[in-house]
Amino acid sequence: MKAGEGFWRGGEKRAGSSVPLEEAGLSFFSFPGTEDGEDIKVEFKERLAAAEDLFTAREREEVVAEASEIFKYSANLVRELDELLATSQEKLAAVEAAEKDKEKAEEVERAMVRVQRRPRAWLRRPEVTGMVVALSCVAWFALYHMSASIMP
Repeated sequence: MKAGEGFWRGGEKRAGSSVPLEEAGLSFFSFPGTEDGEDIKVEFKERLAAAEDLFTAREREEVVAEASEIFKYSANLVRELDELLATSQEKLAAVEAAEKDKEKAEEVERAMVRVQRRPRAWLRRPEVTGMVVALSCVAWFALYHMSASIMP
């Protein structure tokens, strides 16, 4: 399935209205401008560096402490979602093990296919193909003359 430019870019935005998610596609990965967001990253880093002079040492410590709390809340949110959805490390490990087993089985199957195809691979070499054709001709010639001598 191929998606057009409108899917990736989200098409044209309508003035005064938001584009529904179904129509937006993956446009959140695309940024206006020729640099596709790289200029935004550079500007963010510049502003972040400039903001460092706006805060006192104590305010910077408070920002770091608040960021740490936000991280803790986010980790707790993930843990709560895992509990609500009955996600456990054991289940995750079982799924990962099943995926590895499936990958191993697929690799064995691919190896079997390679082994099955291998006899034909030697036949593709020109010197072998030529020899097979020559032997086939000799065999046909021998059988032809044997049948001619048996049936006069």
